[in-house]
Formats: sequence, C-alpha cells, structure tokens
Amino acid sequence: MLRKESGFARGAVERFFAQHGVKCGRAMLGSRSMEDNMKKYLVLYLSSVPASEQMSKASPEQAKAGMDLWMTWAKKVGAGIVDMGAPVGSGIKIAANGSSSPSDSKVTGFGILQAQSTKALQEMLKNHPHFQAPGAAIEAFEFLPMPGMPQK
Repeated sequence: MLRKESGFARGAVERFFAQHGVKCGRAMLGSRSMEDNMKKYLVLYLSSVPASEQMSKASPEQAKAGMDLWMTWAKKVGAGIVDMGAPVGSGIKIAANGSSSPSDSKVTGFGILQAQSTKALQEMLKNHPHFQAPGAAIEAFEFLPMPGMPQK
C-alpha cells in the first residue's frame, strides 16, 4: 500500500486510485514475502515539452483522456506500482558551493515501480501512456541496498 506518512497528498492519491479501482503495492500482493523479492525502480518520464506546458495546453477532454489512459495502465500493472509518482516542474542544478542554475533535464515526472527483473519492468512499461507525450522516453533505475543499512 502507498505510504500514509507523507500526508494529505498521498491520501488524495490513494482516494483517487480507489475511486478508479486501482490497487497499488502491498495491497495487491497479499504477502510481504512476495514484495520483498521484488526489485524497486525509480522511473523517470522524459519529454521534449515540460509537464507544466503539456498540462496547461490540454483541454479538459484531453486531460481526462490522458488520465483514463494512465488509469487503464495502472489497473493492468496493479501491484507493480509502489508510488504512482507525479508530474514535476522545471528543476535547478545545485552546486557544492550552494549556487544554482536552471536544470537542462527533460524529466517531466516520476514513479516508483517494482518487478521481479529489469525484463519484467520493461514488459510493464510497454505501451505506457507516457509515450503519447511529445519526444517521450522513459528511464528506469534500480534501487540498490545502502551498505550498513537494514534492508526492508
């Protein structure tokens, strides 16, 4: 299940998913040991057009159609979703000395998924609705264990 400690926004996401019949993470697994065997991945959604621009230019009908695609995909993936994530705005690069500059990253959103393997993750991401975005690409990074930290 999505973590509740992150407050109102996380609760709103859970309610939204529940309204659309989407269950995520441990709620669909039924067994903690199954989840423990899954690899977790940070999934970055990239586009040549910033998410804020895509959202501001979409009509209500286009926005609903886009969300319908995402909800259909989320139902298909089910327990593979740890955190559906969110769109992100423009970023900044922060240097060691504290100075910052605008980021040139094309990241427009993120999610956290889990799968038995990278190949299984690739299957989950096949025909992903993000590929409808202009200049779309998806990057995924496996979470690695932190040395000296207890593993969940």
